[in-house]
Amino acid sequence: MKLINRLTLCVALSVGIAGPSITHSTVSAAADANEAELVRLTAELKKHLSKNQNKGANDAYEAILKLKKVTVPADLHYMGGLASRALGDLIAAMARFEKASAGGHAAAKEEVASIQSRFGQVEIAKQKKENRTLTIDEAPFDPIARAAVDTAAAAVADTGKFEGWLPVGSYKLGSKAFTVTANAKMLKVK
Repeated sequence: MKLINRLTLCVALSVGIAGPSITHSTVSAAADANEAELVRLTAELKKHLSKNQNKGANDAYEAILKLKKVTVPADLHYMGGLASRALGDLIAAMARFEKASAGGHAAAKEEVASIQSRFGQVEIAKQKKENRTLTIDEAPFDPIARAAVDTAAAAVADTGKFEGWLPVGSYKLGSKAFTVTANAKMLKVK
């Protein structure tokens, strides 16, 4: 009985009826499926951005990045940068704008310059629980700057540390004072 089952399996495999075989058309179908998913996620990203649903837009962009064997156009990196910027994650925004800029996206290049002229890079080392309050002396009116401060303050409160971009200004971390300047080297706060 075992001999017949093995023989049947060998015959089935040789003629291709025992399961899917990897052929050019299968690979092509997988590529087509990825392209179709890129189109769907692009529409989702644009829809969320048009409604200022930045979390949804950011999620759609990150899903796009997970697609296999697709080239992500510069305008999608730019849109992903807009979403992360609005959420206050300027590290992600800068990385996305730089990718878009490298792809020839002019507005992305302007965004990079704008962030570098209004924000500075900051690394806050791990803080003890009693020293986990980050405040800025003058709260910014700009919603992007405010989101960046809120994101940093939440990270410091939750994890005791932060690395990213903060708006130019004077800050307090517990009782420690520090000043962020534009486009400077990474400011390390211990």
